[in-house]
Amino acid sequence: MSVDQELMRLIEALLMVADHPMSPKELCEVVGMDLKPSDVPTVIDELNRIYEETNRSFRIRKIANGYRIFVLSEFSSWIRKLYSIYRQERLSRAALETLAIIAYRQPITKVEIEQIRGVACDGVIKGLFEKGLIKIEGRKEVPGRPFLYATTEQFLDYFGLGSLDELPKLEEFEHVLGELTQEEVDLGLGEVARPDRGPGSEDSRPSEPQGQVESEDRAGKAQE
Repeated sequence: MSVDQELMRLIEALLMVADHPMSPKELCEVVGMDLKPSDVPTVIDELNRIYEETNRSFRIRKIANGYRIFVLSEFSSWIRKLYSIYRQERLSRAALETLAIIAYRQPITKVEIEQIRGVACDGVIKGLFEKGLIKIEGRKEVPGRPFLYATTEQFLDYFGLGSLDELPKLEEFEHVLGELTQEEVDLGLGEVARPDRGPGSEDSRPSEPQGQVESEDRAGKAQE
């Protein structure tokens, strides 16, 4: 298809202001103009071609089933300076470690997470729920039927991943986590292994997660 200039400008504007990756279907619903989801990749490719030819500092990438604008990695040091002024919500080292366990071993129960980490994870799991990074993926068919935890699309968005297949090798992630300073954690730079990716803020958390987690805690104590 021949890409209409006004259409490109419109999609570019939407991606610039969106606070989450916009899917082709969502873009079509907003744009109208007889745009089809199958046409969107062509428009994105043309925009990226223009960005590259004009040496722009950003590109559009497909991530978490949608499209988003990202700054090139060569500007990451300046982005870090910006984050030192406008801080994100903090992810503690304990939260990063717990999130890594869930990401690589999902679906997984709280007891299994605690066996790996060697400490209780109640508060950390609640915090990850509140940030929309994990969800309940059913129950494990064992006595007590504990909840199974998995990551959300918000997790993919936050760490700049198109899918779970793009997770770095576990040993690579552990190496990066070992070198990550608390200051970097405080700045929300858990995605330091992939510095050209950026965090997002789409809310994909399950309904009333805290109540569910607390219910599981009470059930576990009752069994004890």
